[in-house]
Amino acid sequence: MSQLAKNPWRVAVGDALPLTVTKNSVKLRHIEFSAYTAGAAPATVTDGAGNPIATLTPSSATDVEEKRTGNIGYVDGVIVTSVGGAAAGQVLIYFE
Repeated sequence: MSQLAKNPWRVAVGDALPLTVTKNSVKLRHIEFSAYTAGAAPATVTDGAGNPIATLTPSSATDVEEKRTGNIGYVDGVIVTSVGGAAAGQVLIYFE
């Protein structure tokens, strides 16, 4: 279940996607994809215009290590379009 009330924002498998996290301009520190199961598909986050911010992809069918972006900066809107398509997983969005 998503949690959008505090830092970090959390969007999990099972949430209705795409999920608009915010339509406002926001400064993002980084985005993490974690707690997913082996063989998960990529987690994808876009800005309000649909431009990709992050695509976090497991490197192999057995990879279950957390994936993380570098520092992102300001974006206009945040939409989570995919959370890996797995039975478990979450996208954590850290902001300032």
